[in-house]
Amino acid sequence: MTTPSGQMPLLMRQEDLATWDNWLSRQETSTLESLLNGGNTPGHAAYIWGSAGMGKSHILQACCDLQGERARYFPLRDFVLHPPEQVLAFETEMSEAGADWQVHVYGSTMHAFTNPAANNPDFGTVYSATAEQRSYQSLENFLAELF
Repeated sequence: MTTPSGQMPLLMRQEDLATWDNWLSRQETSTLESLLNGGNTPGHAAYIWGSAGMGKSHILQACCDLQGERARYFPLRDFVLHPPEQVLAFETEMSEAGADWQVHVYGSTMHAFTNPAANNPDFGTVYSATAEQRSYQSLENFLAELF
């Protein structure tokens, strides 16, 4: 399905309340907050992991909120629901707009693939040494472009 402008709408969303303004600051997250709550400073990056309900999605959405139109939050649970044609349309739109963008997808992986203790396929969390190494290499490449 396309809109009159020829764009294929993706059903991506951001929770309205997931901003730094309503983040519950804690002692154990203060370093992460100071790193990521830097506003328009480019190149802030962090791997965020933890158990369910810890605020990982909130942090990611709050960072995107600070960046405005330059950043998007795509929850994996929503992204994988889109057929390849919609993903390709998104990629084409970003390229035609001249955006500097990347999508990283690691095959045969589940959530928590960088956590060696993750071993619960029924819950959707399994460690993958190969995907972990590739994801760290992607982060190193990103940081090398900046510094």
